[in-house]
Formats: sequence, C-alpha cells, structure tokens
Amino acid sequence: MRDRRNFIRMAAGSIAALSTVGTVSAARRTHGLSKQKVNKAFHRGIIQDGAAGARANLEDLGIEDPTVKSHNDFNVQTDPETLTEEDDDAGRVSPEYKYGDPENTDSKLFVSQHNVDGSDDKVKVSVGMALRDQKLTAGHAFWCDDAIGVGYNNSDWAAVGNPVVRASKDHSARFTSDDVGDDALAGTVNIKDHYGRGEETSLPQAAATLSGVFRLRDGKVPSTLWGSYNHTLSISPSGAISDISGGKGGISVGLNTEARKAWSIADSVDPRKDLPGY
Repeated sequence: MRDRRNFIRMAAGSIAALSTVGTVSAARRTHGLSKQKVNKAFHRGIIQDGAAGARANLEDLGIEDPTVKSHNDFNVQTDPETLTEEDDDAGRVSPEYKYGDPENTDSKLFVSQHNVDGSDDKVKVSVGMALRDQKLTAGHAFWCDDAIGVGYNNSDWAAVGNPVVRASKDHSARFTSDDVGDDALAGTVNIKDHYGRGEETSLPQAAATLSGVFRLRDGKVPSTLWGSYNHTLSISPSGAISDISGGKGGISVGLNTEARKAWSIADSVDPRKDLPGY
C-alpha cells in the first residue's frame, strides 16, 4: 500500500512539474517580446493574409487573443481646390493620382493591440497599410513621403520609446520625431517608383507597418488610440511633409506648398479591452 501511495504521490508530483514547465514556457514566450519581433510578425502576416495572417502570427508569438482590425472604408480628406463639381455634388473626393478610388479599393488599413506582458498600464499598438489597386500616375505620388502612425490623447497616454517602422521590399520607412506633436507617434514611408519616373506608370503594391508602446498615465482612464495612414502627392521632387500632429481621429500631416494630401484613413482601437481592471 505504501508503494502504491508513493507511486501516486510521485506521479502527481511529475504532473505538477510538467504543468509548471508548461506555464513557465508560455510565460517566457510572451515575456519581453520586443517591438521588433511584434512588428515583424504583424508585417509578414498582413502581406501574407491580411488581418487573419497578422492575428495568427501574433498568436504564434504567444500573445493571447490579440485585437486585429481591418478597415477599407476610407475617410478622405483633401484640399478644396482638388474637388471637381461632380465630387462636390456627390460629397466625394477623387484625386487624379492615388492608390485606387478610396471608396472602391483593395487597399486596407490594419490596426492591432495587445497588453504588454500582463501590465496594468501598457499596450502595444501596431498599424499597417497594404496599398493595392494601382492606378496610373505621372510619378507625382513618389515625390513626397506618406505618413503612418498613432494619434492619441497626450494627457492620458505617454509613448514609450521609439516605434519600429517597416516597409515592404523596394520601399522604405523610418521613424521620425522631427516636427511631430506630442499627441502623435509617427513614421514616414517612401514609396519607390521602380518602374521609372517621368512616364505614366502604375503605382507599385506596397505595405508599411508601425508598432509602438503606450503607457497609461497615473490616475487616467484609457482613451481611444487611433491608427492611421496619410497618402500624399507632389507637383515636384521638393514636395515634403512639414509637420505631423495627432490626437482624436488619428495623425494628420502638414505639407509644404509643393505637396498636397490625396487621402487619409484612420481606425480606432479600445485599449480598455486589454488593460486589466477596465
């Protein structure tokens, strides 16, 4: 009887040990995930299979139930002088050079968020833009960078460190802190015209992503975070972004006189879903 009790006790101990090992392994998988790893998984997932691909890749990193949204109902903003009579009557804007018609395109914005290692006050947010449905252009859309980022309420949130910004092959992206408001975390995206400038060509397909961490300020309630993308045009190679601001509704760009905005798109995430206690 004693041998049997010892066997049961040893077996139970072995099961407990295995359970502990499993728990520790799972914890190690999620602990200390860098923005680089998260962004790489998110970026590859979007290119491979959109929102579903991004969610699957994040789950493979050990992130439980990440929020991943996709959006292609464009909120178009542009300068009044670019409106035609038909556009004005219909309440729509259709710039000459762009990635598809903003209301009828396969281009999509993706926004993801998840809690940072069980923290009570930090979330990681990733924003991705997949540009599709190329239309003809004379090269103007290549002469001014696009902008990607997160707009937020600075009285509620503080951005932690620099984000990771990535672009698909043949294009480039970088984090920028130049002339960026304290209510925005942003990067610029250079869409390369690899078909040749000066000729009427199709815009190439492209994807860009940004991932950053946000900490809830002491005593504050987690307000909405906005992922967004701004696509620009320029009449000359000297077109440039002069400033980037954020806040409610996402990021917004200021442009010099040689450039103008083609369209912008933003989508929100609710961080209360992932922060414990809310």
